[in-house]
Amino acid sequence: MKIEIYEPAMCCPTGICGPSVDTALVKLQETIRKIEEGSEGRITVRRYNLSANPFDFSNNAPGEMLRVEGTKALPLTYIDGELVGKGAYLSPREMQKKLAERGEGLDLTGKRKAVKRRGCGSACC
Repeated sequence: MKIEIYEPAMCCPTGICGPSVDTALVKLQETIRKIEEGSEGRITVRRYNLSANPFDFSNNAPGEMLRVEGTKALPLTYIDGELVGKGAYLSPREMQKKLAERGEGLDLTGKRKAVKRRGCGSACC
């Protein structure tokens, strides 16, 4: 399965940089991490930044949407070529639902599990 996210122009590939970070981008990055870890390679996620990857926009379906609607349509999210999100990033819950509709039962809304360390008593760490 392939998830593609076409994003507005950003200063860096993730958008998590600079003095004021957009919380939606932080949530997106955490959601992508959970997808990649939980799917064990069954799902690939590819992000396209308009400033860094302009040819990926013009040579694919997002190019036509940008010509008609302009950059206000961004971000666009596709799963296996089907448009599933437009104008805003999918929340973890929305992404989880879209993946479940396609047979992927990942938990994208739960907290990250704590890692137990061996040999670590109450007097250390």
